[in-house]
Formats: sequence, C-alpha cells, structure tokens
Amino acid sequence: MPWTPLNFSPYEGKTLPQVLFKDPDFFFWAHEKGIFGQYGDDLKREAERIHAKSTSIRIPQAGPNRLLVEYRFRYGGGTFVGFDLVPEDRPPHEGSTPTFRASHIDMSVPRGQKGYDKQGYRMFLRSLKHWLFGDAGVRMTRQRCEEFFDDESNFLRNG
Repeated sequence: MPWTPLNFSPYEGKTLPQVLFKDPDFFFWAHEKGIFGQYGDDLKREAERIHAKSTSIRIPQAGPNRLLVEYRFRYGGGTFVGFDLVPEDRPPHEGSTPTFRASHIDMSVPRGQKGYDKQGYRMFLRSLKHWLFGDAGVRMTRQRCEEFFDDESNFLRNG
C-alpha cells in the first residue's frame, strides 16, 4: 500500500508506519485529538487503519506453548519498562514490578497506562524490535516500517 508522507508536524515527510516506530506517543496523541483528519480523508483513513493494526499485533508463536505478552511497569509511577513474550502456562510474575498479560501486542499500552511516557515508549520499542525483528537495536528504515504494516499476517485486526 502506498503510504502518505505527512506534510505537518516534526515528522513532516515521514509516513505513519515510520512515525509509529519512531514516536508512537505522538501518533496516539494525534489520533486521540483527531489531528490526522484535519489533513484530508486519505490520511484519516490511513490513521484509522494503522491504529487498528498497531493495537492488535499478532504474537509470533514458536514451539509447542502458546505465548502471551507480559507488560511490565515501574512500581508506584506506572512508567512502562518493557515486555516479554511468555508461555501461557507460566505462572504470572510476582514481585515489585506490576505486570499484566494479553493475547496480542498493543502499541498503545504505555500511553494508556500513563498519558505521556517518552522513556516508556523507548523501552517499548526496544522490546518490540527484539521480539518481532530479533534485534532490539535494528534500524527501522522506511521500507522496513512500511513492510511490517503492509503484511496483514502481522495483525489480528487489519483496519
């Protein structure tokens, strides 16, 4: 799918897949405020489609045990600190780090837990790149970002 480069914001010239892998907090804030709709119906449709995808990322399954995502937060402040993919039959985490589990990866989790969490999103993106691309430090080129969001098999909902 051809993605529309933004003609506004600090991400002018970037596509929505690039923005999500660079600054998901900005994307979810702009989506909540209806900002993408101010720049035309095409961009609004792309934002709705990519929002649905980014909140329903399929967990890669390997081996005999079904995997779930286990999100971790800093005790007391709710700051996001990362996530792991864990076997469904593994007992829930116990300790000072609050966690919760889900059947899919949702890029909006850090923002939903704590309205503004840039550091949390840096940690989220490291975890996401580790689990989906095999390297927390992988460089997310425009092509890699767009190919990920173009591959319908990566999502439970395709927008």
